[in-house]
Amino acid sequence: MSSREVHIKDKWLFVLAYPVMGISFVHIGNDNSLKELLQIPSYYTDLLVAIAVVYIVGFYLRWIFQRMENRFDWDTQLKPRLAYQFVWGLLLPTSFAVCTELVYLSLLGIPVKDSPIFYLELPLSIVFLMLINLAYYILCFRLHTAKLKSALEARITENEQPKDKFLLVKQGNKKVQIPESSIAYFILKGKLTFLVTAENRQFLFDKPMKEVMDTLPKHQFYRLNRQLIVKHSSIVKCIPTETRRLKIELHPPTHTDVFLPKAKVSLFMNWLNQN
Repeated sequence: MSSREVHIKDKWLFVLAYPVMGISFVHIGNDNSLKELLQIPSYYTDLLVAIAVVYIVGFYLRWIFQRMENRFDWDTQLKPRLAYQFVWGLLLPTSFAVCTELVYLSLLGIPVKDSPIFYLELPLSIVFLMLINLAYYILCFRLHTAKLKSALEARITENEQPKDKFLLVKQGNKKVQIPESSIAYFILKGKLTFLVTAENRQFLFDKPMKEVMDTLPKHQFYRLNRQLIVKHSSIVKCIPTETRRLKIELHPPTHTDVFLPKAKVSLFMNWLNQN
């Protein structure tokens, strides 16, 4: 699987959770009051070491879970993912925390047997690591579901968008496809039907006007008269005349003026306003 950048929303862990965990390592099980602790020099180094270890483990776990997002598929590799998380997300950082504590005790000259490392700090480390692993698991699963939802919405939107239809026209001795979206109107010249595009390109369309109209979407195209089928977007202006006819200006313009009889004006305006 190719590597990709994964953005996990874990800022709250570094701002809130990790400082609390670091302080907890020093205070949980300590019988001294805060006033007494503040007078002990090793209290400050204990805090520094505990918080440093927590943040090192925190950055390591972020990297591990980003790696798992790239390596394991949620739908088909859940068991390998959990096994990987158990080894690299729980056992390894627990071992690191214990080893760091042992080194720290050695530097202070404190015997291991006089330290609560195995009956207090080790269980506490495991509990905290399980909570962090659970938090990352939930964050990554939410990221996965958000991606699935986004992909599904994109697919639905893509399916809802109308696909452009192509019409086959003649251009000299060959046939070419013209997208329906580029059509301005169809016009009858003599006994031949021509397709005119919005760029004012004309192509011979070897079908009678009635058959042409039957194949077009009625909400976009309207047959003004025997010679002309227009697309909604090609209508520039409708001008009432003194005889109550409607003069229709198109783009691209036709060589002759286009008029709609007054008997058809009402139906045409209803169609025009509905679109």
